Amino acid sequence: MGLEDVLNSLITHQIKTVRFQFIDLYGTVRCKNIPVRHFKEKATKGLSVLMGYLVLTPNGDFTEDTGFGSEKGYGDVTCFPEFDTFHILPWLNSVAGVLTTPLLDNKRVQACPRHIALQQLDELKKMGYSLLSAHEYEFTVLDRSTSKPILEDSNWASAQRLLEAEDFFDVMMENLPKVGIDVETVQGEHGPGQIEITYTPSFGIKAADNAIFFKNAVKEMAWKQGLTASFMSKPFKQWGSLSAHFNHSLWDQMENSILFDGGDPNKLSKIAKHWIAGILHHAKAMSILMAPTSNCMKRFHNDVVVPSSVSWGIDNRTAALRVKTNGDRGVYFENRLGAAAGNPYVSMAATIAAGIDGIRNQLPLPPEVTELKKEEMTLLPKTQEEALDCFLKDDVLCKAFGEDFIKCFVSLTKTEMKARDAALTQGTDEYEWARSYFFKYL
Repeated sequence: MGLEDVLNSLITHQIKTVRFQFIDLYGTVRCKNIPVRHFKEKATKGLSVLMGYLVLTPNGDFTEDTGFGSEKGYGDVTCFPEFDTFHILPWLNSVAGVLTTPLLDNKRVQACPRHIALQQLDELKKMGYSLLSAHEYEFTVLDRSTSKPILEDSNWASAQRLLEAEDFFDVMMENLPKVGIDVETVQGEHGPGQIEITYTPSFGIKAADNAIFFKNAVKEMAWKQGLTASFMSKPFKQWGSLSAHFNHSLWDQMENSILFDGGDPNKLSKIAKHWIAGILHHAKAMSILMAPTSNCMKRFHNDVVVPSSVSWGIDNRTAALRVKTNGDRGVYFENRLGAAAGNPYVSMAATIAAGIDGIRNQLPLPPEVTELKKEEMTLLPKTQEEALDCFLKDDVLCKAFGEDFIKCFVSLTKTEMKARDAALTQGTDEYEWARSYFFKYL
């Protein structure tokens, strides 16, 4: 799709407003609304946007120490629309949206997570491979007036529970396909108010773009129904945590799977084994990239179906990497490190960078986990501090993400740590603080 295609669509659908959307490091959508009469000018000349959006906390505060804020005078980047991401927002009145790419001095902003994901996809393409993927999201929905969950009890996949929120699901099913989200399954998750919706995978960056569209669409459609939908990973201590497993597979020119080997006992090719080994080798460092908040890290504690160790297994939900072998075109990997609050571009980039390292260095595949014996296994980090340290010591991932991203990411992480510690020192319950910091916007 090009500029003229978008202009024709604006006329056809009688659009009055276009959102120029830019995605922060938390993966949340920020935007400026453009009256349609100014769209062509802004699309061709660019839109000035505060460069500090990359280092805003979920509640919109600046971090204290970053080159993308005060030390550059709170200057601007220039955002240009990616026309292929243009989409009508059917739950709003005559509004369309488009993702943008930020430029600084006519160069792509290196800290931008979408740019980093595109770089890793390019590295994969140089090797002759393409990535087919989708994020598998869980989220919580509460009634905004009562703060009660729309599914009040705990009963995984109960058909009867879905009736409690029939109107909510009807709106989702009607509108998600209109923004390119081809829904495959809908179910109630284990905890009160917890829901999982899965959708079909896509090749390349479109998969992460779809994740952004999906999360924002769910939140906005819920809000218009008097509800709050949140992808905060563990909003309540007594309820289960919410994940964003990254399901993915490797293909040759988007035609033939390169992960299957019929002669192997596990039906896995050499490339598949090296890819798994790379992800496991970098799993501790990846943990904070895929589960970036202190609240996210609580997923890795005492839950049988949430990974706590650096491990892989065939159809094993206790492992960090679950491997599915469904025939010569059905082998795929489920990276289970991801928390719902993570940024989909970051989780994609981290997974690719780790997998490529496994292939390039022909890392050996560790033994498969068949029983969970924590005392014999390398454990994942349990705290944000430990996880951040693992990331900063990982040369491969740090090189893949670059100095600018690291500076912004560390600044945001330390700002969160400081706010959390201050609240705890004052006696505030940690979950209460985390809900005030994350629930509405993540």
